[in-house]
Parts: sequence; structure tokens; C-alpha cells
Amino acid sequence: MSREIADFLTEKGVPAWLQEELVQAYTVQPVALGPFEFSSVAELIYHNTGEPYGVFCDSGYLNLAYGPSGDHIATELATGMMFIVNHDEFWEYYSESGVTHPPDVRTRMINPNLDFNAFWLRAALEPDFPCDAYEAEEIWPRYMQETDGTIP
Repeated sequence: MSREIADFLTEKGVPAWLQEELVQAYTVQPVALGPFEFSSVAELIYHNTGEPYGVFCDSGYLNLAYGPSGDHIATELATGMMFIVNHDEFWEYYSESGVTHPPDVRTRMINPNLDFNAFWLRAALEPDFPCDAYEAEEIWPRYMQETDGTIP
């Protein structure tokens, strides 16, 4: 792994166990795993910094991969739990809201209740594993519903 990616992961507070996993997963080119594609090293940095992607790391998540429809796959840094982020809703809110800050990304997340390794194992082995946020929401709940801005 390049010094740039190692510094980025450390700066963003990525736990050591996850850094070790990512060392093995990330390459110069995206890598397919089941229906998902791990971002390349450059994409990993891009999809976690600046507007609007900085909201992932600012909220305690790392945007790791994407599905065939463009939905983001993120992990919660504190727990290693995985989430599918509905990119249609994320971008629709961001581009149409007229606000200068992105939405609470957690309200766009579908929660499969799987940790890092279980998520990727099931994605690779189960042919009917949901790879789209709309499919995923049919069987798994939203992580957090829209609120008045306060965290329940």
C-alpha cells in the first residue's frame, strides 16, 4: 500500500484491523467481489474526502466500494458494521436541497447487520445477495429514519 493511502487511513482514524484488511483488498484498479467493486486506492481517497463524500468520514464511516447501480458500500469505523448507501437519495438531496451541507448519510443507509467479513463473504458466495439499496431495503431496515435533526 502506498504511503499516501496509509497516511490517509491513519488520518481518518481507520482502526488497525481494518487497515490490515484494506492492505489486501486495495489495488491501483478496482477489484470485483461478488456484485460489488472495491474502489481503487485513488477512488477510496476521492470517495471519502471533499464535497459531498467527506460526509462519510466526518460521520464515522469509510466509503469502500460500490454496487452495479452506483450505491456506495460503507463500513462504520467504530464497529466494522457494513451499510449500503442509497446513492440516488444521497445525490438527489445534495443536488436539489439548496443547502451547502450534505444530508445525514445515516438516513440513506440500509443496515444488513453484517460485519466487514460476513458482508463480503455473503456478497461473494450468495448469488441473490442484494446489490442495490432498493433491493436491500426490501429485506433489511434503514439504519436511521429522517428526523428533525436530532439524533434519537
